[in-house]
Amino acid sequence: MTGEHAAWLHRLNDRPRPAVRLFCFPSVGAGPNMFADLSGRIDGRIEMWGAALPGREARFSEPPPTDLDEVVWTLTQALLPHTERPYALFGYCSGALLAYLVARRLTELGVPAPLRLIVANYPPPHVENRTARDVGALGSEDFWRRIIQLDGVPEQITQMEDLRDVFEPVFRADYRLIAQYEHRDTLPIGLPVTLLSGGLDPLSDQDVTGWARHSDGGVHHEIIPGSRWFVLDAVDELSRRLDRLLTAAHPGVLTFREVPGPRPPSPGSPRDVVFLHDGSLALSGALNALESARNLYSVTAVRTPADVHHHLAARPGETGVLIVGLPPVVNSEFLSHVRAWTRSALVLAIARTADFAQLTTLTEAGVNGYMDMDMEPEALFAALTLLSRGRFLLSGSTESGLLRRVAEAERPRYPSPPAMLGELTEREGQVLGLVADGWTHKQISTRLGLSKATVDTYVQRIRQKLGLHNKAELTRAAVEYGLSPAVQPATD
Repeated sequence: MTGEHAAWLHRLNDRPRPAVRLFCFPSVGAGPNMFADLSGRIDGRIEMWGAALPGREARFSEPPPTDLDEVVWTLTQALLPHTERPYALFGYCSGALLAYLVARRLTELGVPAPLRLIVANYPPPHVENRTARDVGALGSEDFWRRIIQLDGVPEQITQMEDLRDVFEPVFRADYRLIAQYEHRDTLPIGLPVTLLSGGLDPLSDQDVTGWARHSDGGVHHEIIPGSRWFVLDAVDELSRRLDRLLTAAHPGVLTFREVPGPRPPSPGSPRDVVFLHDGSLALSGALNALESARNLYSVTAVRTPADVHHHLAARPGETGVLIVGLPPVVNSEFLSHVRAWTRSALVLAIARTADFAQLTTLTEAGVNGYMDMDMEPEALFAALTLLSRGRFLLSGSTESGLLRRVAEAERPRYPSPPAMLGELTEREGQVLGLVADGWTHKQISTRLGLSKATVDTYVQRIRQKLGLHNKAELTRAAVEYGLSPAVQPATD
Protein backbone atom coordinates (compact mmCIF):
# COMPACT_ATOMS: atom_id res chain seq x y z
CA MET A 1 0.00 0.00 0.00
CA THR A 2 1.35 3.42 -0.94
CA GLY A 3 0.26 7.00 -0.51
CA GLU A 4 0.23 9.65 2.18
CA HIS A 5 -2.39 7.79 4.25
CA ALA A 6 -0.76 4.35 3.97
CA ALA A 7 0.49 4.33 7.57
CA TRP A 8 -3.10 4.37 8.85
CA LEU A 9 -3.80 0.82 7.69
CA HIS A 10 -1.71 -2.27 8.41
CA ARG A 11 -2.19 -5.53 6.55
CA LEU A 12 -2.41 -8.44 9.00
CA ASN A 13 -2.33 -11.37 6.59
CA ASP A 14 -1.38 -11.78 2.96
CA ARG A 15 -4.02 -13.03 0.55
CA PRO A 16 -2.83 -12.74 -3.09
CA ARG A 17 -6.42 -12.97 -4.42
CA PRO A 18 -8.70 -12.16 -1.48
CA ALA A 19 -12.41 -12.82 -1.89
CA VAL A 20 -13.18 -10.18 0.72
CA ARG A 21 -11.22 -7.70 2.81
CA LEU A 22 -12.02 -7.10 6.48
CA PHE A 23 -10.94 -3.74 7.90
CA CYS A 24 -10.69 -3.86 11.70
CA PHE A 25 -10.85 -0.93 14.11
CA PRO A 26 -9.37 -1.69 17.56
CA SER A 27 -10.54 -0.61 20.99
CA VAL A 28 -9.18 2.23 23.15
CA GLY A 29 -5.39 2.37 23.19
CA ALA A 30 -4.97 -0.68 20.95
CA GLY A 31 -3.45 -1.09 17.51
CA PRO A 32 -3.71 -3.54 14.60
CA ASN A 33 -2.02 -6.35 16.52
CA MET A 34 -5.15 -6.69 18.62
CA PHE A 35 -6.41 -8.74 15.65
CA ALA A 36 -3.14 -10.57 14.88
CA ASP A 37 -4.23 -13.93 16.33
CA LEU A 38 -7.57 -13.71 14.55
CA SER A 39 -5.90 -12.95 11.20
CA GLY A 40 -4.00 -16.25 11.38
CA ARG A 41 -7.15 -18.33 11.99
CA ILE A 42 -9.72 -16.70 9.77
CA ASP A 43 -10.80 -18.21 6.43
CA GLY A 44 -8.05 -18.19 3.81
CA ARG A 45 -10.24 -16.13 1.47
CA ILE A 46 -10.37 -13.18 3.88
CA GLU A 47 -7.63 -10.55 3.93
CA MET A 48 -7.50 -8.59 7.19
CA TRP A 49 -6.31 -5.04 7.74
CA GLY A 50 -6.09 -3.14 11.01
CA ALA A 51 -6.49 0.58 11.62
CA ALA A 52 -3.17 1.97 12.85
CA LEU A 53 -3.64 5.27 14.64
CA PRO A 54 -0.65 7.36 15.75
CA GLY A 55 0.62 6.81 19.30
CA ARG A 56 0.58 3.02 19.40
CA GLU A 57 2.59 0.02 18.20
CA ALA A 58 4.70 0.93 15.13
CA ARG A 59 3.52 4.56 15.42
CA PHE A 60 4.24 4.85 19.14
CA SER A 61 6.60 7.81 18.73
CA GLU A 62 3.90 9.92 17.02
CA PRO A 63 1.50 12.06 19.06
CA PRO A 64 -2.00 10.57 19.39
CA PRO A 65 -4.66 12.23 17.21
CA THR A 66 -6.87 14.89 18.77
CA ASP A 67 -9.55 15.55 16.13
CA LEU A 68 -12.22 12.88 15.54
CA ASP A 69 -13.37 14.26 12.19
CA GLU A 70 -9.81 14.30 10.91
CA VAL A 71 -9.27 10.69 12.03
CA VAL A 72 -12.44 9.54 10.23
CA TRP A 73 -11.51 11.44 7.07
CA THR A 74 -7.96 10.05 7.03
CA LEU A 75 -9.07 6.46 7.63
CA THR A 76 -11.61 6.82 4.84
CA GLN A 77 -8.96 8.11 2.45
CA ALA A 78 -6.66 5.23 3.42
CA LEU A 79 -9.42 2.71 2.73
CA LEU A 80 -10.63 4.10 -0.61
CA PRO A 81 -7.99 2.36 -2.80
CA HIS A 82 -9.22 -1.00 -1.49
CA THR A 83 -12.91 -0.67 -2.32
CA GLU A 84 -12.53 -2.30 -5.73
CA ARG A 85 -12.99 -5.68 -4.06
CA PRO A 86 -15.77 -6.68 -1.65
CA TYR A 87 -15.00 -5.57 1.90
CA ALA A 88 -16.49 -5.26 5.36
CA LEU A 89 -15.78 -3.14 8.46
CA PHE A 90 -15.32 -4.58 11.96
CA GLY A 91 -15.22 -2.22 14.95
CA TYR A 92 -14.27 -3.52 18.39
CA CYS A 93 -15.62 -1.64 21.45
CA SER A 94 -14.81 2.04 20.89
CA GLY A 95 -13.42 1.11 17.47
CA ALA A 96 -17.03 0.42 16.50
CA LEU A 97 -17.74 4.15 16.51
CA LEU A 98 -14.89 4.74 14.06
CA ALA A 99 -16.09 1.85 11.88
CA TYR A 100 -19.61 3.27 11.80
CA LEU A 101 -18.42 6.80 10.95
CA VAL A 102 -16.11 5.52 8.21
CA ALA A 103 -18.96 3.40 6.79
CA ARG A 104 -21.18 6.46 6.71
CA ARG A 105 -18.50 8.56 5.02
CA LEU A 106 -17.90 5.87 2.39
CA THR A 107 -21.60 5.64 1.52
CA GLU A 108 -21.76 9.42 1.20
CA LEU A 109 -18.86 9.38 -1.25
CA GLY A 110 -20.75 7.01 -3.54
CA VAL A 111 -17.96 4.39 -3.74
CA PRO A 112 -18.78 0.67 -3.53
CA ALA A 113 -20.31 0.19 -0.08
CA PRO A 114 -19.12 -2.35 2.50
CA LEU A 115 -20.82 -5.72 2.46
CA ARG A 116 -21.49 -5.43 6.17
CA LEU A 117 -20.74 -3.42 9.30
CA ILE A 118 -19.76 -5.63 12.25
CA VAL A 119 -19.92 -4.05 15.70
CA ALA A 120 -18.57 -5.63 18.87
CA ASN A 121 -19.60 -4.50 22.37
CA TYR A 122 -20.72 -0.97 21.60
CA PRO A 123 -24.02 0.88 22.07
CA PRO A 124 -25.78 2.61 19.15
CA PRO A 125 -24.28 5.94 18.01
CA HIS A 126 -27.10 8.10 19.40
CA VAL A 127 -26.39 6.89 22.96
CA GLU A 128 -23.93 9.19 24.69
CA ASN A 129 -20.69 7.53 25.78
CA ARG A 130 -20.50 8.96 29.29
CA THR A 131 -17.47 6.88 30.18
CA ALA A 132 -15.38 8.61 27.52
CA ARG A 133 -16.54 11.99 28.83
CA ASP A 134 -16.10 11.26 32.54
CA VAL A 135 -12.75 9.45 32.75
CA GLY A 136 -10.81 12.27 31.16
CA ALA A 137 -11.14 14.40 34.29
CA LEU A 138 -9.90 11.69 36.66
CA GLY A 139 -6.43 11.53 38.20
CA SER A 140 -4.19 8.64 37.22
CA GLU A 141 -5.11 6.31 40.10
CA ASP A 142 -8.85 6.92 39.73
CA PHE A 143 -8.55 6.70 35.95
CA TRP A 144 -7.16 3.16 36.10
CA ARG A 145 -9.58 2.12 38.84
CA ARG A 146 -12.50 3.31 36.76
CA ILE A 147 -11.57 1.66 33.44
CA ILE A 148 -10.71 -1.61 35.25
CA GLN A 149 -14.09 -1.49 36.97
CA LEU A 150 -15.77 -1.03 33.58
CA ASP A 151 -13.66 -3.78 31.96
CA GLY A 152 -12.59 -1.09 29.52
CA VAL A 153 -9.20 -2.63 28.70
CA PRO A 154 -8.06 -6.25 28.46
CA GLU A 155 -6.85 -7.88 31.66
CA GLN A 156 -3.43 -8.42 30.08
CA ILE A 157 -2.95 -4.64 30.02
CA THR A 158 -4.22 -3.90 33.51
CA GLN A 159 -1.80 -6.45 34.97
CA MET A 160 1.20 -4.53 33.62
CA GLU A 161 1.18 -1.95 36.40
CA ASP A 162 4.77 -0.91 35.72
CA LEU A 163 3.79 0.13 32.18
CA ARG A 164 0.71 2.14 33.04
CA ASP A 165 2.58 5.39 32.61
CA VAL A 166 3.35 4.28 29.04
CA PHE A 167 -0.21 3.26 28.17
CA GLU A 168 -2.12 6.02 29.95
CA PRO A 169 -1.47 8.94 27.55
CA VAL A 170 -2.84 7.11 24.51
CA PHE A 171 -5.81 5.72 26.49
CA ARG A 172 -6.71 9.23 27.64
CA ALA A 173 -6.26 10.60 24.11
CA ASP A 174 -8.62 7.95 22.72
CA TYR A 175 -11.28 8.66 25.34
CA ARG A 176 -11.05 12.38 24.55
CA LEU A 177 -11.41 11.55 20.86
CA ILE A 178 -14.58 9.51 21.43
CA ALA A 179 -16.02 12.17 23.72
CA GLN A 180 -15.92 14.63 20.79
CA TYR A 181 -18.65 12.71 18.97
CA GLU A 182 -21.97 14.52 18.94
CA HIS A 183 -24.73 12.57 17.30
CA ARG A 184 -26.86 14.24 14.63
CA ASP A 185 -29.90 12.51 13.18
CA THR A 186 -29.15 11.47 9.63
CA LEU A 187 -30.55 8.98 7.15
CA PRO A 188 -29.72 5.37 8.06
CA ILE A 189 -26.88 3.65 6.23
CA GLY A 190 -28.02 1.00 3.77
CA LEU A 191 -25.81 -1.76 5.17
CA PRO A 192 -26.56 -4.94 7.09
CA VAL A 193 -25.24 -4.59 10.64
CA THR A 194 -24.13 -7.50 12.82
CA LEU A 195 -23.77 -6.90 16.55
CA LEU A 196 -21.44 -9.16 18.53
CA SER A 197 -21.20 -9.25 22.31
CA GLY A 198 -19.79 -11.54 24.99
CA GLY A 199 -22.12 -13.84 26.90
CA LEU A 200 -20.96 -12.45 30.24
CA ASP A 201 -21.65 -8.88 29.15
CA PRO A 202 -24.22 -8.94 26.32
CA LEU A 203 -25.71 -5.92 24.64
CA SER A 204 -29.17 -5.08 25.93
CA ASP A 205 -32.33 -5.41 23.84
CA GLN A 206 -32.49 -1.62 23.94
CA ASP A 207 -29.03 -1.40 22.37
CA VAL A 208 -29.97 -3.85 19.62
CA THR A 209 -33.18 -1.96 18.88
CA GLY A 210 -31.23 1.29 18.96
CA TRP A 211 -28.79 0.12 16.30
CA ALA A 212 -31.76 -0.62 14.03
CA ARG A 213 -32.34 3.16 13.87
CA HIS A 214 -29.06 3.58 12.07
CA SER A 215 -29.37 1.01 9.29
CA ASP A 216 -32.07 0.09 6.81
CA GLY A 217 -30.07 -2.96 5.76
CA GLY A 218 -31.13 -5.10 8.72
CA VAL A 219 -29.57 -5.64 12.18
CA HIS A 220 -29.00 -8.88 14.02
CA HIS A 221 -27.27 -9.74 17.29
CA GLU A 222 -25.01 -12.70 18.05
CA ILE A 223 -23.63 -13.63 21.47
CA ILE A 224 -20.20 -15.26 21.78
CA PRO A 225 -19.62 -17.28 24.99
CA GLY A 226 -17.27 -15.65 27.47
CA SER A 227 -16.20 -12.11 28.27
CA ARG A 228 -16.36 -9.01 26.12
CA TRP A 229 -12.74 -9.63 25.12
CA PHE A 230 -13.52 -12.60 22.88
CA VAL A 231 -11.16 -11.18 20.25
CA LEU A 232 -8.42 -12.37 22.63
CA ASP A 233 -10.09 -15.16 24.64
CA ALA A 234 -12.38 -16.89 22.10
CA VAL A 235 -10.58 -16.34 18.82
CA ASP A 236 -11.61 -19.64 17.23
CA GLU A 237 -15.29 -18.98 17.87
CA LEU A 238 -15.01 -15.40 16.63
CA SER A 239 -13.23 -16.64 13.53
CA ARG A 240 -16.03 -19.11 12.78
CA ARG A 241 -18.66 -16.37 13.14
CA LEU A 242 -16.78 -14.02 10.81
CA ASP A 243 -16.14 -16.78 8.26
CA ARG A 244 -19.87 -17.47 8.09
CA LEU A 245 -20.81 -13.80 7.85
CA LEU A 246 -18.35 -12.97 5.10
CA THR A 247 -17.95 -16.07 2.93
CA ALA A 248 -21.23 -17.99 3.09
CA ALA A 249 -22.77 -18.52 -0.34
CA HIS A 250 -26.28 -17.22 -0.83
CA PRO A 251 -28.60 -19.50 -2.83
CA GLY A 252 -29.26 -18.15 -6.29
CA VAL A 253 -26.87 -15.22 -5.95
CA LEU A 254 -23.36 -15.74 -7.23
CA THR A 255 -20.95 -13.15 -5.91
CA PHE A 256 -17.20 -12.65 -6.07
CA ARG A 257 -16.74 -13.30 -2.36
CA GLU A 258 -17.75 -16.94 -2.77
CA VAL A 259 -14.46 -17.86 -4.47
CA PRO A 260 -10.93 -16.44 -4.34
CA GLY A 261 -9.85 -17.83 -7.72
CA PRO A 262 -9.64 -21.00 -9.78
CA ARG A 263 -10.05 -24.25 -7.88
CA PRO A 264 -9.58 -27.83 -9.07
CA PRO A 265 -12.88 -29.18 -10.41
CA SER A 266 -14.69 -31.44 -7.99
CA PRO A 267 -15.15 -35.10 -9.00
CA GLY A 268 -17.78 -35.33 -11.71
CA SER A 269 -17.57 -31.64 -12.59
CA PRO A 270 -17.05 -30.76 -16.27
CA ARG A 271 -13.50 -29.85 -17.26
CA ASP A 272 -14.23 -28.91 -20.85
CA VAL A 273 -15.14 -25.21 -21.18
CA VAL A 274 -16.08 -23.48 -24.43
CA PHE A 275 -16.33 -19.67 -24.43
CA LEU A 276 -18.28 -18.08 -27.28
CA HIS A 277 -17.53 -14.36 -27.40
CA ASP A 278 -17.27 -11.54 -29.90
CA GLY A 279 -13.92 -10.21 -28.69
CA SER A 280 -15.49 -7.24 -26.92
CA LEU A 281 -13.61 -5.55 -24.11
CA ALA A 282 -16.45 -6.25 -21.70
CA LEU A 283 -15.75 -9.99 -21.90
CA SER A 284 -11.96 -9.79 -21.95
CA GLY A 285 -11.68 -10.00 -18.17
CA ALA A 286 -13.69 -13.22 -18.05
CA LEU A 287 -11.65 -14.67 -20.88
CA ASN A 288 -8.38 -13.79 -19.15
CA ALA A 289 -9.61 -15.41 -15.95
CA LEU A 290 -10.42 -18.62 -17.82
CA GLU A 291 -7.10 -18.54 -19.64
CA SER A 292 -5.33 -18.42 -16.26
CA ALA A 293 -7.03 -21.68 -15.30
CA ARG A 294 -5.88 -23.73 -18.27
CA ASN A 295 -3.99 -26.04 -15.90
CA LEU A 296 -7.35 -26.98 -14.35
CA TYR A 297 -9.75 -26.81 -17.29
CA SER A 298 -9.64 -27.40 -21.02
CA VAL A 299 -10.60 -23.93 -22.27
CA THR A 300 -11.53 -23.26 -25.91
CA ALA A 301 -12.40 -19.74 -27.04
CA VAL A 302 -14.49 -19.52 -30.21
CA ARG A 303 -16.10 -16.68 -32.16
CA THR A 304 -19.06 -18.17 -34.07
CA PRO A 305 -21.98 -20.54 -33.38
CA ALA A 306 -20.60 -22.82 -36.10
CA ASP A 307 -17.38 -23.17 -34.09
CA VAL A 308 -19.41 -24.20 -31.05
CA HIS A 309 -21.32 -26.87 -33.00
CA HIS A 310 -18.05 -28.21 -34.39
CA HIS A 311 -16.44 -28.38 -30.96
CA LEU A 312 -19.38 -30.16 -29.33
CA ALA A 313 -19.74 -32.60 -32.24
CA ALA A 314 -16.10 -33.60 -31.82
CA ARG A 315 -16.79 -34.68 -28.21
CA PRO A 316 -19.93 -36.82 -28.30
CA GLY A 317 -21.08 -38.06 -24.91
CA GLU A 318 -19.04 -35.49 -22.96
CA THR A 319 -20.87 -32.85 -20.92
CA GLY A 320 -18.98 -29.60 -20.80
CA VAL A 321 -19.80 -26.00 -20.02
CA LEU A 322 -20.59 -23.53 -22.77
CA ILE A 323 -20.25 -19.88 -21.74
CA VAL A 324 -22.10 -17.73 -24.23
CA GLY A 325 -21.46 -14.02 -24.54
CA LEU A 326 -24.85 -12.94 -25.87
CA PRO A 327 -25.01 -10.78 -29.00
CA PRO A 328 -26.77 -7.39 -28.84
CA VAL A 329 -29.88 -8.98 -30.37
CA VAL A 330 -30.92 -12.54 -29.52
CA ASN A 331 -32.99 -13.51 -32.56
CA SER A 332 -34.80 -16.73 -33.42
CA GLU A 333 -31.76 -18.09 -35.28
CA PHE A 334 -29.51 -17.63 -32.26
CA LEU A 335 -32.16 -19.24 -30.02
CA SER A 336 -32.20 -22.30 -32.25
CA HIS A 337 -28.45 -22.63 -31.70
CA VAL A 338 -28.95 -22.33 -27.94
CA ARG A 339 -31.60 -25.09 -27.94
CA ALA A 340 -29.22 -27.39 -29.80
CA TRP A 341 -26.32 -26.61 -27.44
CA THR A 342 -28.33 -27.33 -24.30
CA ARG A 343 -28.75 -30.93 -25.43
CA SER A 344 -25.05 -31.62 -25.01
CA ALA A 345 -23.65 -28.92 -22.69
CA LEU A 346 -24.42 -26.83 -19.63
CA VAL A 347 -25.02 -23.35 -21.00
CA LEU A 348 -24.26 -20.15 -19.09
CA ALA A 349 -25.43 -16.97 -20.83
CA ILE A 350 -23.68 -13.65 -20.21
CA ALA A 351 -25.70 -10.58 -21.15
CA ARG A 352 -24.54 -7.01 -21.70
CA THR A 353 -27.35 -5.79 -19.45
CA ALA A 354 -30.02 -7.68 -17.54
CA ASP A 355 -33.01 -8.08 -19.84
CA PHE A 356 -35.88 -9.95 -18.21
CA ALA A 357 -37.74 -10.73 -21.41
CA GLN A 358 -34.49 -12.13 -22.76
CA LEU A 359 -33.97 -14.10 -19.54
CA THR A 360 -37.42 -15.68 -19.91
CA THR A 361 -36.77 -16.61 -23.54
CA LEU A 362 -33.37 -18.12 -22.82
CA THR A 363 -34.67 -20.05 -19.82
CA GLU A 364 -37.38 -21.56 -22.03
CA ALA A 365 -34.61 -22.47 -24.48
CA GLY A 366 -32.92 -24.45 -21.72
CA VAL A 367 -29.97 -22.35 -20.51
CA ASN A 368 -28.60 -23.24 -17.08
CA GLY A 369 -27.61 -19.76 -15.92
CA TYR A 370 -27.86 -16.08 -16.77
CA MET A 371 -25.41 -13.43 -15.62
CA ASP A 372 -24.66 -9.87 -16.61
CA MET A 373 -21.27 -8.44 -17.46
CA ASP A 374 -20.92 -6.43 -14.25
CA MET A 375 -20.10 -9.61 -12.35
CA GLU A 376 -16.56 -10.18 -11.15
CA PRO A 377 -14.76 -12.44 -13.66
CA GLU A 378 -13.62 -14.77 -10.88
CA ALA A 379 -17.26 -15.67 -10.21
CA LEU A 380 -17.02 -17.87 -13.28
CA PHE A 381 -14.98 -20.37 -11.30
CA ALA A 382 -17.81 -20.82 -8.85
CA ALA A 383 -20.27 -21.09 -11.74
CA LEU A 384 -18.37 -24.00 -13.25
CA THR A 385 -18.81 -25.96 -10.02
CA LEU A 386 -22.35 -24.90 -9.18
CA LEU A 387 -23.68 -25.58 -12.68
CA SER A 388 -22.56 -29.20 -12.40
CA ARG A 389 -24.61 -29.52 -9.19
CA GLY A 390 -27.81 -28.67 -11.00
CA ARG A 391 -27.99 -25.09 -9.75
CA PHE A 392 -29.64 -22.50 -11.97
CA LEU A 393 -27.47 -19.41 -11.63
CA LEU A 394 -28.41 -15.76 -11.60
CA SER A 395 -25.99 -12.96 -10.85
CA GLY A 396 -26.91 -10.86 -7.81
CA SER A 397 -27.95 -7.75 -9.76
CA THR A 398 -30.10 -9.81 -12.15
CA GLU A 399 -31.84 -11.63 -9.32
CA SER A 400 -32.55 -8.51 -7.28
CA GLY A 401 -33.99 -6.77 -10.32
CA LEU A 402 -36.14 -9.78 -11.15
CA LEU A 403 -37.50 -9.98 -7.61
CA ARG A 404 -38.31 -6.27 -7.71
CA ARG A 405 -40.25 -6.72 -10.96
CA VAL A 406 -42.16 -9.67 -9.49
CA ALA A 407 -42.99 -7.66 -6.38
CA GLU A 408 -44.24 -4.79 -8.53
CA ALA A 409 -46.45 -7.12 -10.54
CA GLU A 410 -48.01 -8.65 -7.40
CA ARG A 411 -48.52 -5.42 -5.46
CA PRO A 412 -51.91 -3.74 -6.00
CA ARG A 413 -51.85 -0.29 -7.60
CA TYR A 414 -53.83 2.57 -6.14
CA PRO A 415 -56.07 4.49 -8.50
CA SER A 416 -54.50 7.81 -7.55
CA PRO A 417 -51.60 8.95 -5.37
CA PRO A 418 -52.29 10.21 -1.86
CA ALA A 419 -52.60 13.92 -1.31
CA MET A 420 -49.13 14.13 0.17
CA LEU A 421 -47.57 13.14 -3.18
CA GLY A 422 -48.94 16.41 -4.51
CA GLU A 423 -46.40 18.14 -2.32
CA LEU A 424 -43.55 16.75 -4.43
CA THR A 425 -42.07 18.91 -7.14
CA GLU A 426 -41.81 17.51 -10.66
CA ARG A 427 -38.10 16.89 -10.17
CA GLU A 428 -38.67 15.12 -6.85
CA GLY A 429 -41.21 12.89 -8.57
CA GLN A 430 -38.62 11.99 -11.21
CA VAL A 431 -36.01 11.17 -8.56
CA LEU A 432 -38.48 9.07 -6.56
CA GLY A 433 -39.43 7.05 -9.63
CA LEU A 434 -35.80 6.38 -10.56
CA VAL A 435 -34.90 5.30 -7.02
CA ALA A 436 -37.81 2.87 -7.07
CA ASP A 437 -36.60 1.40 -10.35
CA GLY A 438 -33.25 0.50 -8.82
CA TRP A 439 -31.10 3.43 -9.95
CA THR A 440 -28.21 4.46 -7.72
CA HIS A 441 -27.84 8.11 -6.73
CA LYS A 442 -24.82 8.35 -9.03
CA GLN A 443 -26.80 6.97 -11.98
CA ILE A 444 -29.65 9.40 -11.27
CA SER A 445 -27.23 12.33 -11.19
CA THR A 446 -25.90 11.32 -14.63
CA ARG A 447 -29.40 10.82 -16.05
CA LEU A 448 -30.80 14.14 -14.80
CA GLY A 449 -27.64 16.23 -15.10
CA LEU A 450 -27.40 16.88 -11.35
CA SER A 451 -24.60 16.50 -8.84
CA LYS A 452 -24.79 13.45 -6.60
CA ALA A 453 -25.04 15.74 -3.55
CA THR A 454 -28.13 17.35 -5.09
CA VAL A 455 -29.70 13.94 -5.65
CA ASP A 456 -28.96 13.02 -2.02
CA THR A 457 -30.75 16.20 -0.94
CA TYR A 458 -33.77 15.43 -3.12
CA VAL A 459 -34.08 11.94 -1.62
CA GLN A 460 -33.88 13.29 1.91
CA ARG A 461 -36.60 15.87 1.15
CA ILE A 462 -38.83 13.19 -0.38
CA ARG A 463 -38.51 11.03 2.72
CA GLN A 464 -39.37 13.95 4.95
CA LYS A 465 -42.40 14.99 2.87
CA LEU A 466 -43.81 11.45 2.65
CA GLY A 467 -42.87 10.37 6.17
CA LEU A 468 -40.73 7.49 4.90
CA HIS A 469 -37.84 6.04 6.83
CA ASN A 470 -35.78 3.90 4.46
CA LYS A 471 -35.22 2.91 0.83
CA ALA A 472 -37.63 -0.02 1.04
CA GLU A 473 -40.52 2.29 2.03
CA LEU A 474 -39.45 4.78 -0.63
CA THR A 475 -39.53 2.10 -3.32
CA ARG A 476 -42.88 0.74 -2.14
CA ALA A 477 -44.48 4.19 -2.25
CA ALA A 478 -43.26 4.88 -5.79
CA VAL A 479 -44.33 1.49 -7.11
CA GLU A 480 -47.76 1.54 -5.47
CA TYR A 481 -48.58 4.96 -6.87
CA GLY A 482 -47.28 4.37 -10.37
CA LEU A 483 -44.18 6.56 -10.21
CA SER A 484 -41.64 3.83 -11.11
CA PRO A 485 -40.47 4.38 -14.69
CA ALA A 486 -40.08 1.48 -17.09
CA VAL A 487 -36.48 2.34 -17.98
CA GLN A 488 -33.11 0.87 -17.19
CA PRO A 489 -30.25 2.80 -15.57
CA ALA A 490 -27.38 3.93 -17.72
CA THR A 491 -24.04 2.24 -17.15
CA ASP A 492 -21.80 4.13 -14.77
